[in-house]
Amino acid sequence: MKRSFFAVAVLFSVSLLGCGGSDIEVQSEEPATASVESALCSSGTPACEQLDLTQCPKSGLKTNCCAFGNTYSCSCFAGVWACP
Repeated sequence: MKRSFFAVAVLFSVSLLGCGGSDIEVQSEEPATASVESALCSSGTPACEQLDLTQCPKSGLKTNCCAFGNTYSCSCFAGVWACP
């Protein structure tokens, strides 16, 4: 009885190895992060890295930008947007 149980256990283990084992799919966290980021920034708000150091029409103006899921304020200084 003990030999047959051991033989069945070995055959089962070998069959798992031969088939590549169980299929466990690891979920990526990136889509969740992107959805959280888009939820925290209002739609149409430009990314801070795209707006920073680009030309702006008039010194003293302010606009919002989005970085890391948060909304920040950019200021127009000397004709260039300065964003955090």
